[in-house]
Amino acid sequence: GKGKLWYDGLELTEVEPSRVPKEDPMSGKSPSASAAERAKALKAADTNAAPLRRATQALFEANRKRAPKVFAQVFASVLERAQKFLAAPLRPVDMGTVVGRPYGSYNMDVWRLRGVAEDLLALVQGWTISGNELYRQDAALKRIDASFAYLADHFSADGSTHAPDGNIDRFILIPLFEAFIITEHALTPSTRERAANVLVQSAYYQMNGFGKREGAGTYPNMDAAYLFIMQAAGIDRRIALAMLR
Repeated sequence: GKGKLWYDGLELTEVEPSRVPKEDPMSGKSPSASAAERAKALKAADTNAAPLRRATQALFEANRKRAPKVFAQVFASVLERAQKFLAAPLRPVDMGTVVGRPYGSYNMDVWRLRGVAEDLLALVQGWTISGNELYRQDAALKRIDASFAYLADHFSADGSTHAPDGNIDRFILIPLFEAFIITEHALTPSTRERAANVLVQSAYYQMNGFGKREGAGTYPNMDAAYLFIMQAAGIDRRIALAMLR
């Protein structure tokens, strides 16, 4: 069924198949969301994200009570990653150039964007889960806000990083969606709007690019990532699945 998430109900306009470049199966041409649609998305976030945050917190606490030793071990590794991320600067990323398609020779530094997104989610979990020094810490929240802005800087207006390997977008978007749902209420207004715009447009891009590529449904981990992104975007699961058939 349809996911009730932060921009549930946003109408996504499809593009003509002829506009999807045949030479790059991971690309797509996506229409931009209008200002009215973005405003509607942000308004919906206040209503739809709050119960998701409560459910996430309840899940954390339930797991803590159900298996305290295992939870402590796993959470300790999450906190270690979060602390390292908090202490390290956000360095520029070399987006690289590709030679040959679909996978050529390029600077692998671009994959650090995936690491930043995953580190951001670890820090968000530390800021969200009580009983640790990062919980509701001002410095952690400032870094969370800065990290959303940093990642938004690497997405173009059409909703993609245009990295040499198109899979990078989906590896970024999974933790980025989850981190946004948990913390959107605490971000500065400007960062919240920028991050929301990136996520709205990324859903357009993925649906009209990856979802319509040749051989859809034959790439298990990326197909699963695509479906997660579609669900997080509030896009009808039946539409997303139909595109992979």
